[in-house]
Amino acid sequence: MSSNVRYAFRSNEIEKKGGRLMFLFIKSVETYRKYIILSMILFLFGILMGNIGYDEIKSTSPEMLQTMLEPINEIIEQIKENPSKLNALFLIYTNNTVAAMVMIVLGIFFGVVLIFSILGNGMLLGIVLKMMNEKGYDPNLVFFAGIIPHGIFELFAIFVASAIVTG
Repeated sequence: MSSNVRYAFRSNEIEKKGGRLMFLFIKSVETYRKYIILSMILFLFGILMGNIGYDEIKSTSPEMLQTMLEPINEIIEQIKENPSKLNALFLIYTNNTVAAMVMIVLGIFFGVVLIFSILGNGMLLGIVLKMMNEKGYDPNLVFFAGIIPHGIFELFAIFVASAIVTG
C-alpha cells in the first residue's frame, strides 16, 4: 500500500473518530514533525546545559541565578498563599499559556527569540532539577513524577506551536 493511500485511509479514520480538530492537530504534527523534534532536542539540550552549568552560575553569578528563578519563586509564593491543587493548576497553566503565547508572537517576528526561549526553559528545568538534587531529592523521580505527568501535554503543545511558527 503506498504512503498516500495509507495516509488517506488514516486521515479518513481519524476524521471519523476524532473530529475535524483532532484531524487538523495530527496533520500539523505530521507536517511539522522535523521542527517538533528540533524543538524537543533544543529543550533537552537546555536541560543538560542548565544541569551542567548550575554550579558555575551559582558560584560566579548568584544574581543571575536569582533572576532566572524569580518567576518560579513568584508562582511558589502564590501557591503558598492558596495551597489548593486547583489554584496551583490554574497558576501554572496560566503562566505556561502566557509564556507560550509570548513565545509564539515573538517567534513569528524574531525566530531567534523562539530558540532562546526553548533553550532557556530547558536550562531553567535543568537548574531546578540540580537544585532538587542538592536538597536530597532524586532528580529522576522529580522529573518523571513531578514534571512529566503535568508537563507532557504542555511541553508537547509548546513544541508543536514553536514548530508551526518556525515551519
